[in-house]
Amino acid sequence: MSAPESEREIVVPEPRGPMRTRMVALGTMWIALQIVIPLRYYLGDDVHDERFSWRMFSAVRVQQCAVTIRETDASGERSMTADHLYAFLPAPWVSLLERTRPAVVDRFLIWRCEEEGMEAIRFENACRDASGDPLPPIVRTIDCATGTLGDPD
Repeated sequence: MSAPESEREIVVPEPRGPMRTRMVALGTMWIALQIVIPLRYYLGDDVHDERFSWRMFSAVRVQQCAVTIRETDASGERSMTADHLYAFLPAPWVSLLERTRPAVVDRFLIWRCEEEGMEAIRFENACRDASGDPLPPIVRTIDCATGTLGDPD
């Protein structure tokens, strides 16, 4: 007596020939990509852009940072912290500024220079690593008259 239809195991034969070769090659390429793409972050020089990294190894995520923006216009200098930025920036942008994503910092500085009468803007991010030790501050400036972005010194 044979087993009922619902209890029979379905046996799918193992691929053979060119199909097997293609499947092994595709699987190997997929695994290689999962290793190579994050390695670009770890071996590269942009430590703040961790979009394609293994975030469980991230040192940037555990840093505690304090962003300070100093804007200079004809009336003098005023200072803002990250808390002030939420008044006119979406939260993801503030978060990216706190992580010092270079493209975001530069775009923010250019955008703030578009305000009437603005002369110069200084972005400073002072961070502490996971153990609480201070890291060197990251400073970026823009001269609004010339549009020149740079690091001081």
